[in-house]
Amino acid sequence: MFRGKFLLSAMRPQVSFVSADIASVNSGTGVFTLSSSYKPGDLVFMWTVSTNNDSTFPAESTPSGWARNNNITNSDNEFYSRIQTYYKVLSATDPGGSVTVSNGNFGRGARTFSFRGNRPFRSATVFDSSIVFVNTNPPEVATTTLTSKTGSKPIVAIGTAASASGTQVVTTNLASGDLFPSEPAFYSAYTIFNPNSSLNEVNIDQTDTANFNHNSIQYFTLG
Repeated sequence: MFRGKFLLSAMRPQVSFVSADIASVNSGTGVFTLSSSYKPGDLVFMWTVSTNNDSTFPAESTPSGWARNNNITNSDNEFYSRIQTYYKVLSATDPGGSVTVSNGNFGRGARTFSFRGNRPFRSATVFDSSIVFVNTNPPEVATTTLTSKTGSKPIVAIGTAASASGTQVVTTNLASGDLFPSEPAFYSAYTIFNPNSSLNEVNIDQTDTANFNHNSIQYFTLG
């Protein structure tokens, strides 16, 4: 009986953070190369932004094999931006492969975040996700808050906050700290809830309310 319980415990997936990467997106095609350091079975979360200056929003897009969990647009009548987020459990051909994202005639960008288990993940499910632009005057409360779930599978919570002016002050209870400390205009952090760990509500907030600023949080259950 003891041996059986030990083997069952050892087979339960445990999660660790791998890296946060800034993608170099081709201005003509919207294509970038996924990091070759990723491995099959990794969970990769991807954040993208695309901007036009021709009174139209960049087209929606979902890269082949990826799942999209957020899609939001905003405009100041000069620039028209779309932010989209995606996730995927990588296959054998994904590391070092090409990814095509929404392209804007004025600008585009992507960031990826990877997580790895003590065995390759077989599945990832978003059980809660939210994204909001923060550009009202007087300022609205720039907070996205979701409640975590309990269970035997690991959970990853990822939060982002972006500022057009690059001066946002972010407060959050996400555990990792800023993944892009050299970029004042973009903040991201995560918390990992491995099986049998204490679960809590996570949040992210920024003080800057300039146009195009946003906050987002998403929860992934991994199997």
